[in-house]
Amino acid sequence: MQNQIIFLALALVVAWLLFGKAYNIGYGISRRFNGFLNRIAFERNLRKAQEMGIEQEYRDAFLDYGGFHEFAWQRPGLAWYAFRIAKATATNKT
Repeated sequence: MQNQIIFLALALVVAWLLFGKAYNIGYGISRRFNGFLNRIAFERNLRKAQEMGIEQEYRDAFLDYGGFHEFAWQRPGLAWYAFRIAKATATNKT
């Protein structure tokens, strides 16, 4: 009976470690994919902002919302939120 409890405890620890590693790997992949999508969205929204004449507001909002740290690109929806903020800022200036 005591051997079964020890075996079960070890099995739970091993399962927990394996699940934790799998979760971390998946989390890292999703963060990199978000960064990839944000870069595409940033370029697209930058072209829109240039057409609308709010390029500087867009760049400012992107930096303000995303910050200057290395993981700013990996925030989900960063480019979309920055574009919305830039449009609102430009609208409120007039």
